[in-house]
Amino acid sequence: MPVEQEPASAEHLQLIQYAKDVGTLYQELKTENDLLKNANRELAVSYYHTVFMGFDLISLNDEFLGGHCRRVARYAGELGEALGMDKEKIIQTKLSALLHDMGLIGIPKKTIVEMMMGRNLSEDKLQIYKLHPIVNVRPITSNEKFKDIADIIGAHHENMDGTGFPNGLKGDEISVASRIIAIVSAYDMRKQLSRKTIDLGKIISEMEKDAGTKYDISILSTFKKAIVKQDPFKNTIDIHFSKLSPNMILAKPLMATKDVKLVSAETEIREDHIASINKYFKHHKSVPQITIYTRN
Repeated sequence: MPVEQEPASAEHLQLIQYAKDVGTLYQELKTENDLLKNANRELAVSYYHTVFMGFDLISLNDEFLGGHCRRVARYAGELGEALGMDKEKIIQTKLSALLHDMGLIGIPKKTIVEMMMGRNLSEDKLQIYKLHPIVNVRPITSNEKFKDIADIIGAHHENMDGTGFPNGLKGDEISVASRIIAIVSAYDMRKQLSRKTIDLGKIISEMEKDAGTKYDISILSTFKKAIVKQDPFKNTIDIHFSKLSPNMILAKPLMATKDVKLVSAETEIREDHIASINKYFKHHKSVPQITIYTRN
């Protein structure tokens, strides 16, 4: 004969209902938390693209510095992915990389090169160079959410052994994002200054001499293995403007006329660029070839 079960007590039924309520509440909180994360991610992405659009204007006037910062942002994002950083951290690192040299805006290219290579530096130039990581960052720190970006920028010239500037940080005192930017910025600058006889292997070999003292050994190794062998800024092809798609990168500036620049070189194409380009050339018979970078 089946054993008759005693009817559940009121207390037992209450516990069962409590467990259900807790489970329901957990699911609701999880859903709200996921929505909040997505909202924050969208806000970060939106802020990132807004800064990029502002940076377009700077690049139109300063192709050298603008191009350098754009390439560094691309390298930094890809290196962050290779290191397994989460999406929010990658966006933060890319944005910091894009703005890392904003303290040099307005300084002539020749002087910037002298500063970066340590050539013919007067005391005034040396002071400007040592302070450039921490000047002109006030606009991005007005929002508390993005304060960390200023800290990342401020430490991109710190060295692993503490001999860097402006604060002499060392080792783990330097954020991973700052260490990433230190490596990719140095790589890109060396590459640009040796463009005529470019040898990526030689550039990395020179940097490896400073691994552990100036650069993070592990991050430099990952950069060499994951990024340099497929450098996104090495090979180019020409395409018709109708073939442009988001994430392509211009290798040469897109000129509206001989003297008027429509989009700067090194620009990572967005939907708004494509809309503007299509609108402009729709009314022009003469359409220039567009040169983009390719990994093929």
